[in-house]
Amino acid sequence: MQEALEITLRAIEERAKLYRKTALAIFLTLSVSAVLAVVLRSWVPMGAVILCVPITGAFFVFDGRRTQRWRERVLQLLAVENVKLDMFLKAISAYPAVPRNTLQAMLHSLRQMDSDQVRSARAEQRQERLTIWATGGLTFVLIMFALSLLYGWVFALLGLLSALLLWIVLKKQATNNTH
Repeated sequence: MQEALEITLRAIEERAKLYRKTALAIFLTLSVSAVLAVVLRSWVPMGAVILCVPITGAFFVFDGRRTQRWRERVLQLLAVENVKLDMFLKAISAYPAVPRNTLQAMLHSLRQMDSDQVRSARAEQRQERLTIWATGGLTFVLIMFALSLLYGWVFALLGLLSALLLWIVLKKQATNNTH
């Protein structure tokens, strides 16, 4: 059980590191865009703000994958060592330095996966695909609207059509996820 505890603590550290890197990337994107807009006296550099969408989407995908690997590994270790999940939950909850909200969310997802690993893994894959579609689609729509500011109504129309198409695809994906 000690290895499962160590893996959990390491997963929390890795997730926090990914979060900090994502926050830094967004901060730099916003800051550099704003500074360039002021220095160049143009709104064009502010278009880089659109990059915040794929940066955030990538964070969700990578964090989801990391959490999924953690769940699979912990459940595998507990099964090999014949340790009950409740014992592990009690032991990891005793660590005082662990962020409570993060830990509780991770443990909740662990309980769900323990009850039905196949269904949980499929749901995780569907969620990842949905996140990728939403991120890519929203980024494209925002680019179209930004281009419409520079080049006119054709790009605005493309942005609106793209937004409609994205809405239809995401609605279909969400409907498929419920079945």
